[in-house]
Amino acid sequence: MLLLPQPNHRLSRCAVLVCALALAGVAGDTVSRGASTKERAKVMAVRFWSFDDLTRISIETSGEFELKYDRLDHPDRLFFDLVGAQSEVGPKGFRTIAVRDKIVRQIRVAETQNGVTRVVPDRNRYARFTTSRMAHPGRLVLGCDQIAVTGDGAGL
Repeated sequence: MLLLPQPNHRLSRCAVLVCALALAGVAGDTVSRGASTKERAKVMAVRFWSFDDLTRISIETSGEFELKYDRLDHPDRLFFDLVGAQSEVGPKGFRTIAVRDKIVRQIRVAETQNGVTRVVPDRNRYARFTTSRMAHPGRLVLGCDQIAVTGDGAGL
């Protein structure tokens, strides 16, 4: 019978622990580097098309973002925030685009906070807005329909 030397369990456990810690350190470093290199989306372009009773606005982005919107008073306006998107449409992330059609006077685009791009279509008339997202290239499309209003300001 051949006798093999007994392994030193203390040494084996230490070696396993050192290897595990080394691997964890490398994996942890890789994960943290991967998280920090993730780029936020960019607003690359804003375009519009005017029709008789519709204005379509396309906001081209380079990646994913969260959409938030709300209405403000004085003057009455609706805004769209692209959270997680940095504006690259003008100097310092700010641009005003003249539209001058029946529904939309102009479109203002600005990075209001780090990583939040706000799009404000300034309206000439009452309008109903619809939103949709498209892919390849990524974009948010705003549809602005003219709506009829009654004397009390309510839409028909």
